Amino acid sequence: MNDTNKEITSLVLSSIEYKIILIFIFIGTIFTTTKFSGTNHITMYALALNNITYQLIILYPTFIFVVYLLIKYLDKQYYVFLRFKSRYEFIKYAIKQLIKLSAIIYISDIIIVLICCNLTMHSGLNVTSIYNYNINSIIMILISTIKIYLTILVIGLINIIAIYKTNSKIIAPIISIIYVASFVVFDMYYPTNNIILDTLNPVYHSCGIEYSSNIIESIIKSVVYFGILIPTLYYWSIKSGNNVDINISK
Repeated sequence: MNDTNKEITSLVLSSIEYKIILIFIFIGTIFTTTKFSGTNHITMYALALNNITYQLIILYPTFIFVVYLLIKYLDKQYYVFLRFKSRYEFIKYAIKQLIKLSAIIYISDIIIVLICCNLTMHSGLNVTSIYNYNINSIIMILISTIKIYLTILVIGLINIIAIYKTNSKIIAPIISIIYVASFVVFDMYYPTNNIILDTLNPVYHSCGIEYSSNIIESIIKSVVYFGILIPTLYYWSIKSGNNVDINISK
C-alpha cells in the first residue's frame, strides 16, 4: 500500500497541472503581498495569508482543483481499485491522499508567501503585536496558519462528498466554489453578537486574526467548530463511498 501511496502522490506532484498551480499561486501571492508593503516580514506574511480576497481567489480554488487532480489520477490508475476489498477502504485511502496532498501543497503555498514577502519591500524581520492579541504574535500566526489548513480540509471533504454523491466532476467543483463564495456573505454578517452564529461562521476560522483580540476565545471556538465539522464531513465522505463506481463490493 505504501508503494501505491507514493505512486499516486508522485503522479500528482509531477504533473503539469501541479506546476501550473505553483505558478498561479506565486503570481497571485506577489500581487497580494504588495498591498502590505512597508510592514515587517512576519506581519506581511500573516496579513497576506489571512487576506480574504487572497483566500477566495487564489488559495481555496487551488485546493478545489487539487481534489479534481486526485480523483483524476485515482481513476487513471485502475489497478489501485484492485488493492481494496471494499468501497469503504477505497474512500478512506482517497481521504488520506487528500490530507497528504493538501498538506504538501499548503506547505508549498506558505513557502511561496514567504518568498513573495521577501521580494516585497518590508521593514525587516522584527515581530510586532498584531491586532492587540494577548499572546506572542508568532504563536497567533502559527495558530491561524493551522486553522487555514483545517479549512482547506473542510473544502476538500465537501468536494469529495459532492463528487461521489453527484457522480459528476463538473457539478462537484461548482458546489465547492459556491461554498467558498459564500464566505463573502459570512464576512458581511460577522459579528452577529450571537456566540453560536459567530462560532459557526467559517470566515472567522479561515481569516480570524482580524476578528478577535482574544486568542484563547479564538482557539476554543475553532476547537468546537472544526471538532464538529470535520468528523461530520469525514463520516459523510465515507458514506459517499457507496457511490464509487468500481467493481468491488460495498
